[in-house]
Amino acid sequence: MKRWLNFILLLVLLVITLALLRDHFLPESHVCQYNRKLYLCDPPLAGADVRELQLRLRELGFYAGE
Repeated sequence: MKRWLNFILLLVLLVITLALLRDHFLPESHVCQYNRKLYLCDPPLAGADVRELQLRLRELGFYAGE
């Protein structure tokens, strides 16, 4: 009986931990709204999804812009 109680308590703690960490790993402010593959081409791709990617890359220090 005591083993089952410890097991259930461990599961509850695990679920609570995962729920709290979910926001850390998946912040809602950086969730992609688009479902288009971006790739290098000539002329370059354009649109709101490209602009969003450029802004996020700039925030992370990977895009200096033109």
